[in-house]
Amino acid sequence: MRNHSLRQSISAFLEGRSLRKQIVSVTVILILALTATTGLSPHSAMATTSQPWQGFRDDLNYTSINAMVANGWTQCGQGSSQSYNVSGGSLTLQNGAAMCRTNIPTGVQNWTATARGQWAYNQHPSSSVQIVVQTTNHVYRLAAGESPGQGIVVYRDGVVIINSCATWSPYCGWYPYCVVDGRFCYYTDFGAWHVYSLNMAGGILTASFNDFVDYKYVVGSYTEPDPGTDLVMVSPSSGSDIGVVWSYVTAAPFDPTTTSVSCAPSSVAVNQATTCTATVVDTFANEAIPTGTVAFTVSGTCYAGGTYYACPIPISSCTLGNPSATSGSCSVNYTSAPCPCYDWQTSPGTHTITATYNGDIAHPTSTGTFNLTLTPLDTTTMDVSCNPSTIVINQASSCTYTVTDTSPTPTAPTGGVNPGQLYACTLRGATTSSAICSATVIGKQDGSITIAPNYGGDLSHYKSDGGTSVTVGRRATSMVITCSPETVSANVTTTCTAIVTDTDVSAAITPTGSVHFSSNSTGTFNVPSCSLASTSNTGIARCSVAYTPTATGRHEITGAYQSLDSSGIWEPGDNTHNGSNAATHVFVTSSDPPAIAGGG
Repeated sequence: MRNHSLRQSISAFLEGRSLRKQIVSVTVILILALTATTGLSPHSAMATTSQPWQGFRDDLNYTSINAMVANGWTQCGQGSSQSYNVSGGSLTLQNGAAMCRTNIPTGVQNWTATARGQWAYNQHPSSSVQIVVQTTNHVYRLAAGESPGQGIVVYRDGVVIINSCATWSPYCGWYPYCVVDGRFCYYTDFGAWHVYSLNMAGGILTASFNDFVDYKYVVGSYTEPDPGTDLVMVSPSSGSDIGVVWSYVTAAPFDPTTTSVSCAPSSVAVNQATTCTATVVDTFANEAIPTGTVAFTVSGTCYAGGTYYACPIPISSCTLGNPSATSGSCSVNYTSAPCPCYDWQTSPGTHTITATYNGDIAHPTSTGTFNLTLTPLDTTTMDVSCNPSTIVINQASSCTYTVTDTSPTPTAPTGGVNPGQLYACTLRGATTSSAICSATVIGKQDGSITIAPNYGGDLSHYKSDGGTSVTVGRRATSMVITCSPETVSANVTTTCTAIVTDTDVSAAITPTGSVHFSSNSTGTFNVPSCSLASTSNTGIARCSVAYTPTATGRHEITGAYQSLDSSGIWEPGDNTHNGSNAATHVFVTSSDPPAIAGGG
C-alpha cells in the first residue's frame, strides 16, 4: 500500500511533464547523495527505532535494472518515453524516468538529499533537473531551471516555497536561459558540474547549491508548519526531456552535533604552547559516534600605534578519535602565532580558538569556540659595549651584551643572544633584573664592524636588540734598510736590502707588496722596486736591489713600503698593513788611483 500511494504522489508531480514539449534526450550526469536523520535517534533498515540505522551507500554497480530493483529500488517514473539503463556504476534515467528508494525506517524526521549533475548533450531542454522527497504528509521537489526567471525552485505539495531569484540575488537563474523556438536553453551550464541539496532539520527546510568551482551557498530556507512527519521516499528523477546519469546514492542518519573546545592551560604567555581539544557530541538519543576531522582557526588582537587590530590565524586540523558512546575528540597544540599587524611578542590579549567539525555521512557540521588568554611578557632592553672599540686586523674585541628587564617587577632574563649566528652567547645572571654575556669580535679587514645582537626572549621576557660598531684599522709596520758594502767607489755596485716587519698587537701577518727605492744623489738601481718575500719568521718579509753610485760623496738611500691597488696606483702598505719608510746611506769614494809623491 505504501508503494502504491507513493506512486500516486509521484504521478501527481510528474505526469504533467510528459506532455509539455517534444522530448529531446539530454544526458545529465548527476551524483545523488541522500542522507536521512531522525529527530529522536538513528534507525535500523527495518521499520523500527530500537536499533541505530547505519544507512547505506549504493554505487549502482548493477548489470540490469532488474538487479537494481532486487536490491530495494523501484521504477517510479512517468511518461510514455521513459528510458532506464544501468551499467558500469552509472544509472541513466531519461524522459521522466525515476528510481525510488522506500525501505527507510519509520521515525526519520530529519533528512537531507543531495544531487550532483552535469548535462552531457542536448543544450536545449524544456524541463528541469529535480530531486523528489516524500514524507508521510508532504512532497518536496527541488527543480533547477524549470522556467524563465527561475534559478532553483523548491515546491511543497505543488506550491513554491523557495525561489533562488527571490532569496539568492544576484544569482537568480544560475541555470541561465535563453529562448530558442519557444524552448528554454541551458547552454551556459552545459558540461558543468552542479550540486543541489535539500535538508530538513528541526522543522527547517534548507536548499543549497555548490558547483565545486565558484559557489557554495544556501539558496533559501522554509519553516515547515507541519514538522515531525517521517521520511518515506527519496527519488533521483529526470525531467520530461532530460537524461540523467547517477553514479551513487547514499542514505544514512544525520544527527545534529555540538562542538566544544577547551585549551589547557587556559592562560599562557604569548609564546608558550597550549593544547586545545575539540569534542564533537551527537545530541540525539541512540547517538552515533561522530567521525571525521576538525579544523582549528584562531582570531586574536594585537596592538600597534595606538590601535587594536584583529588577526585571524589558521592553526591546523586533527582527526576525531577517543570515541565514547556519543562523542569523539582530538587535539592540536597552539602557540600564539605572529600577528600580521605587529610583532607576535607584543600581542597579548584574547585569542579566540574556533574548532569546526567538518561532518560525516551521519552528522552535520558544527563549531565551538574557546577564549584563550595571552598574558604579556616583561619588556627588556639591551646595552652593547665593545672593548676596545678600535682594533686592527687580527685583533680581538670583547663585546658585552647586557639585557635588562624593565617591567615593574623585574626578573633576570635567560636564554641566548644571536643563537646560531655570529657573535652569539648565552646569558648568565648579573643582577635580579639583568643578565650579561660576551662575544669576541675579530677584525678581518679595515673598516667598521656592525654589532647588532638580538635577544630572542624567554618564557617571560620580550625580545630586544641593541647595536654598536667596532672600528678596524690596518696593522702597523716598520722597515729597516741596509746596504752592503756601506762604502764603495764610484761605479761600484752595493746591495741594499729592505726588511719590513709587522709590529702590531695580536698575531702577526707577514707583509706583502713591494719596497720602492730612491737616492738623493747620482746613481742607478738595477730595478726601482723589489717584491717582498716571506722569511722563516712570521710577520717579517724582505727584498733587495743593486745600487751603483756614479758620484762621490754620501748617498742617502730611502725605501717606501707600498703595493699597487686595483687601479694600478701605488698605495702605502698592503690590504692588511699600513705603509712604512726607512733610510740608510752609502759612502762613495773616488775611483781614480792615488797620486805617487815625488814622481817624475
